Amino acid sequence: MMFHRKHLLIGSAFLLAVIALIGWAYNYFDDQRSAATDAMHEALTCAQLGSEIGRLRHSPAGANQPATRPSAADLNGRIAAAAANTGLSARAIDRIDHDPPHQSVDGHSVETPTRIALRQTTLPQLAALLQEIDRPNDGLRVSRLHLAAPPGAEDAKTWSAEVTLTDSAPVPPSRSGPSDAAQEAGPR
Repeated sequence: MMFHRKHLLIGSAFLLAVIALIGWAYNYFDDQRSAATDAMHEALTCAQLGSEIGRLRHSPAGANQPATRPSAADLNGRIAAAAANTGLSARAIDRIDHDPPHQSVDGHSVETPTRIALRQTTLPQLAALLQEIDRPNDGLRVSRLHLAAPPGAEDAKTWSAEVTLTDSAPVPPSRSGPSDAAQEAGPR
């Protein structure tokens, strides 16, 4: 009986150690994933701030000139070239969706969003791609980034990402006064 009890005690201790190890590993990898997400968010914020600084630096000279927007084909080519320059395979770009332009919330610009779905990309590749695409002087900026680990992925080396690029162009000043603009907006 003592022999059986000894094996039961050793088995229980081993099972407890395995459960503790699994709990520690889950917490460790969850912290690593959170740190990577936070670092990517900080890099995105820095890129947006750099883009905004560049835009503001050059806005007085180009304020009265009409903005030229890249066509969908030009933007697709720019995204594909940036992906190739950063080492992403052509299969990493799952899709590119061009949404219709809409007026910004503040009413001072027209925004044209473009959504890019990426798969099997590393965080360094994604950061390099965003830096390559987000140029401060042309009005194109990264406005949204969603990261997700692929289903069933046990390592956090590759990610799926959805990036929204927004092309902003200033609205040309209207010849009508503020009251005319309010009338055009219609009843609320």
